[in-house]
Amino acid sequence: MYSCHHRRIHLFHYILNRELSELYLSNIIRAFAISLIGLFIPLYFLKLGYDISFVLLFYFGIYLLYSLFLPFFGILVKKIGVKHSMLISLPFLLLTYISLYYFEKNFNLIYLAILSNVICIGLYWVAFHLDFSKYSKDRYRGRELGFLNIANTGVMAAAPFLGGIILNYLNYRTLFLIVIFLLICSSYPLFLSREIYEKREFTLKGFFTHSFEKTKIPEFLAFSGEGVGSVIEGLLWPVFIFQLVKNYAILGGITSLAIFLTIAFTYFWGILTDKEANNRLIKTGVLTNFFSWPLKMTIISPFTAFLVDLYSKLTNSAIALPFNALVYKKAKKAPHMLGYVVFKEFAFNFPRALVFFLLYFIFTKSVILGFISAFSIAAIFSLFILFLKD
Repeated sequence: MYSCHHRRIHLFHYILNRELSELYLSNIIRAFAISLIGLFIPLYFLKLGYDISFVLLFYFGIYLLYSLFLPFFGILVKKIGVKHSMLISLPFLLLTYISLYYFEKNFNLIYLAILSNVICIGLYWVAFHLDFSKYSKDRYRGRELGFLNIANTGVMAAAPFLGGIILNYLNYRTLFLIVIFLLICSSYPLFLSREIYEKREFTLKGFFTHSFEKTKIPEFLAFSGEGVGSVIEGLLWPVFIFQLVKNYAILGGITSLAIFLTIAFTYFWGILTDKEANNRLIKTGVLTNFFSWPLKMTIISPFTAFLVDLYSKLTNSAIALPFNALVYKKAKKAPHMLGYVVFKEFAFNFPRALVFFLLYFIFTKSVILGFISAFSIAAIFSLFILFLKD
């Protein structure tokens, strides 16, 4: 009786945590909107007649500029506060999608799309990670992350399929307009509470001094491993599936069903993350996820694509929950929380830029060799995650 009551109280303690609940709601609406279209942005470029190399160059520009300007985003978030940073990021995300929509008529808008997206993610994700690091509880962080992932997964499960249906029967214009409307709605929860400021000092000198010490190398490798693997999974894997199925709705359906089936696993793994050593769970996730990369090259039908995608998403969740729980724990204990968040984002994204730059040249020679190289690089980088220690 006590254990049930105890579990019930704490199942909802983070839902009722005002700071986190508003963050959850805003993030869920935003995630749904982006999930409607995010899967199809690379395919949008292909539809307009550009090749995969162009897609890689587009994201190379985003990740490179984001990495280089991250310290300045850290200073900006400290000055204007977490909530204001998230709110200000929204117009830039809207500008990104508007630029992409009209890009067909004016090529120069691609530069505006890159710049506005860099500002958007710079303001939003630095603020988001700082907020979650500050307000999540050490004892229940795995369940808090699990709840956030389940909430996101619940709404995101339908999004790719709905996005595919819209593209199959309507067009990209309709999808862009729906996404823009939902993104505007996502800003409302952020108005419901006070502003949050990071009180600890953050300077460019301090960031560069502490971020490039030799002791940071293992963490840098671990973050780069997660960053590179997740971006290849999110951007190139859907393109690879689309080469097989040639249908937006089928691609969206495969992704949606796989996402939906990970919900129960995410809840279980979130609880386990609070009880077991994070390093052991991360190791289990990394070793099982490693085999998902060679499996990706074996798909021969929509059904096999679904099975591999499901396996990949399950093993990615097995990594992500204990990995993120440990990262937020380390951020909260760091002498300079904001500095740690900025360092983590740099280590996530600068290697992404380098890998995409390399893949750009490989894809210009051979698409098949490009996919083989991308999945091989992701498999190797995934092992770097093991460098993260408690």
